[in-house]
Amino acid sequence: MTTDQLVALLAWCGLALWVGALASVITRTHRIAALLNAIMALLSLIMPSIELLKWRTDPSAYVRQYGPAALRQLPVDGVTIALACIALLGCALAYRGRRLWAIVPFLVNGAFLVVLFYLAYFFHLQF
Repeated sequence: MTTDQLVALLAWCGLALWVGALASVITRTHRIAALLNAIMALLSLIMPSIELLKWRTDPSAYVRQYGPAALRQLPVDGVTIALACIALLGCALAYRGRRLWAIVPFLVNGAFLVVLFYLAYFFHLQF
């Protein structure tokens, strides 16, 4: 499985989770919606965390493997992690009964889905 296929698979699975969470909100099962949004936020948290851990354990090996241009991706990974943590906080508050906070994970996860679909279908490097 190539990276493009993996990103497309993640995008479609994420869309299914997001639509499922939206359907749960419509049927007034807010806890299920919070759990589905939390799963999506965890998926958006894993990938950048791995990249930051690779860089943190050995910065020189990271630069040798990915090149110096990959260092520009690290601040983006940090912002992605921060947004995923905010979405998880919103999920926790929505699960506890504060339904207005459910908007935050829907917006963050929706933005993450847009980026995933962009990467899967519109962003291709030509060599």
